Amino acid sequence: MHKVYFEPSLPDRVISALSYLSAGWIGLIYMVVLYFARKGSSKFLRFNVYQSIFISFAVFVIGMIYTLFFDLLTHIPFIQIIVSWIDLFLSKPTFGNYSILQALVVIYLAYVVIWSLLGKFPMIFKISRLFYRI
Repeated sequence: MHKVYFEPSLPDRVISALSYLSAGWIGLIYMVVLYFARKGSSKFLRFNVYQSIFISFAVFVIGMIYTLFFDLLTHIPFIQIIVSWIDLFLSKPTFGNYSILQALVVIYLAYVVIWSLLGKFPMIFKISRLFYRI
């Protein structure tokens, strides 16, 4: 059996990359335009748009939980010092003007944007399988 290689179009690649940079909004708007134009979207585009929306939402929720958790723990007298040190370690600028958490997000964005522009599916451990079937 021969493998069929899928080559996404250039607009799909660009919209997929921009979707990651805009938290999924550009891809979502493009898919709505395709829907009203009665044109179908490719599997590659759907995968990247849905994954970018999910990841953006997950980063937002994790950030809110992080903030709430550390804010609550700073009111406990003896744990306050340890929590403050951990928060300082994760939040202070380490790589240029970026903290460790911000650097991880930038590295992730660079990975998914480059892979989207190359026309490959940017796979993320355990998460991408959810959107690959769409």
